[in-house]
Parts: sequence; C-alpha cells; structure tokens
Amino acid sequence: MAKILCAIRGGNESQRLQDIGIDLAKERGEGIVFLYVVNTEFLATASSALRESVTNEMEKLGDFLLLMAQERAKRQGIVAETILRHGYLQEEFEAAAGDPNISIVLLGKPGEEGNFSMESLEQAAAEIEEKCKVKVLIC
Repeated sequence: MAKILCAIRGGNESQRLQDIGIDLAKERGEGIVFLYVVNTEFLATASSALRESVTNEMEKLGDFLLLMAQERAKRQGIVAETILRHGYLQEEFEAAAGDPNISIVLLGKPGEEGNFSMESLEQAAAEIEEKCKVKVLIC
C-alpha cells in the first residue's frame, strides 16, 4: 500500500501539517506514516549523563507526538504508522523516504524560531527528491 510520509515536530504548525497529510491520504486512498526524529547534535559538548537524560526526554516527547498524530488520523479513518528515529534530520528523512511504499513526503515550513530557513528546507527537499525519487511538498 502506498503511504504518505509526514515529518512532525510538535506545535500548531505540526498539527496543521498532520491535517494536510491526513486529508491528502483520504484523497489518494493511501496510508500515512508520521516521522519524528530525535536529534541531539546540539548536545555534542555536554556530559554523557546530560545527553542521555535529554535524549530520553526527547524520545518521550516524540512518542507522545506520534501517538497523538496517529490518533488524529484514526479519527479520520486513516491507517497511520509511526516512526521514531535518532540522528541527523536530513539523513533520517532520506532513510524513511527511501521506503519504496512512500509516494510523497510532507515537510513543514520552518517556524520563526526553527533550525531551518526556507532556503535550507527547500535544498533538503530537493536532495530527498533526487536521492529517493519521491516528490516532497513543503506545507
């Protein structure tokens, strides 16, 4: 079954992206996969105890956000899977998008306080499209 890959991060913009993904899944008769990436590269210089503690908390947050997204889809009659990955965002997006069942990838627009600029997000999307041979939409 073809599936839409929807990368989530939490917050209102992420819920808006989830709604877009769920609506698109309904239109296309596809399933949806919600992806959350735990990225702790910003802790490179922190102690191992701090890295472990923050990673555990980010995992819990990711699990919660994925569960909520899955429930939102279920209420709309859409089968949703979830993936929680660890690592660099670009690499993990590409790894997930490389699944041959993924028909389209949805990425959220960068927030005002986000790590990505629109330009860098567009570049990341182009790289995913080229490497994975899948359409990427920035919503």
